[in-house]
Amino acid sequence: MGLGDRWDNVLKTYRHKNVAVSEIKLSDKYAEDLKGFKYHTSVLDMAVNRPVQEFTTGMYLPYYYKKFTMYAPLPAHVFSKATLLDKNTHNDETKTYDVVISDTNGKIVAEIEGYVVKKVNALNDYVANSFYGIDWVETDSDINLRDTGKQVLLFKGNSDLSQKVEAKLRESAQNLVTVEFGNEFKKVNANQYIVGEQEEDYDMLMKELSSDGITDIIHMGTVDFDISDSKIEDYQMAQNNSIYSLLFTSRTMLKNKISGEINFVLVTDNAQEVNGSEKTIKPLNAAFISLAKTIVMEYPNIKIRSIDIDESTDIELVYKEIHNAEYRLRTAYRNNIRYRECLVKRDVNSSEESVTGIKIKNQGAYLITGGTGGLGLEVADIWL
Repeated sequence: MGLGDRWDNVLKTYRHKNVAVSEIKLSDKYAEDLKGFKYHTSVLDMAVNRPVQEFTTGMYLPYYYKKFTMYAPLPAHVFSKATLLDKNTHNDETKTYDVVISDTNGKIVAEIEGYVVKKVNALNDYVANSFYGIDWVETDSDINLRDTGKQVLLFKGNSDLSQKVEAKLRESAQNLVTVEFGNEFKKVNANQYIVGEQEEDYDMLMKELSSDGITDIIHMGTVDFDISDSKIEDYQMAQNNSIYSLLFTSRTMLKNKISGEINFVLVTDNAQEVNGSEKTIKPLNAAFISLAKTIVMEYPNIKIRSIDIDESTDIELVYKEIHNAEYRLRTAYRNNIRYRECLVKRDVNSSEESVTGIKIKNQGAYLITGGTGGLGLEVADIWL
């Protein structure tokens, strides 16, 4: 990727364990730039990202700043120190750093807390004005396994699969705590709890477990192959066992300062179409996974993975995927074949993808996302 001579400004870079230091100096022939820019783009870019590259292989792009503080204008000659945070050392999808930039006298001019970079797994051949979408593609079934944690928390479901996973965890985990869904909080014993539909129930649960150090959380509350979709009268309970359960678990974990590298896994069934073999699609399970995606973005300390399966998925594959050492937000299994999401280019002119065949009904009801924005209003005006 060519960025021009101004980005050719890295003099030296050193790394020791989880700390990397770079010396950055803008070429003298561009010194006049600083009269117009208090924060020179190329100096700031390389000061932040060059030391970060010492810890990565492949392409990573900036994703998120938790906090960025500038104390003084950025000089032409700076030193930058990036510290890889231990909490996600084993996570290959994203990496988080703290970055400190100082002048040649050691005075700090900028600090960045919680700088997250995200791995770009594949860059498709980009074509201007092209349309892209997400497809599920078959992927390698080889998995690098992590050890079962010392303190495993299992949210049980009603399926046979949940019972089989529980049985295998009892054999491998040092300590297994199970949680069932009921009407109110109850501590049956030190390794068995019941939670109701209130957030306070989860708070009491986390207070009970906070001193023990949770290493794994496996949530199987939504897996039920006997139910194609919830009836309207049962929908509140289904939400309590999925979306609200995940929301309350995450909130109370933070409230009770439960952190560290936790293997947090959601197991769902038929959340969305993967290969077309699905007998049914469960939108509530899709919303369950989407909430996990939001939590991961808003709270980088909580890393949640999801495994979406069908009735044919073998218990051994599910159990291995639960203990996958690699972080990937979404993985699916259909007929014992492993799938991952991939960004692909769409041919909107093909008959299958064409939008020209869409018919707008005069008395129809349509949901336009972002409907109060300019584009949403234009679509509504033209189509409706």
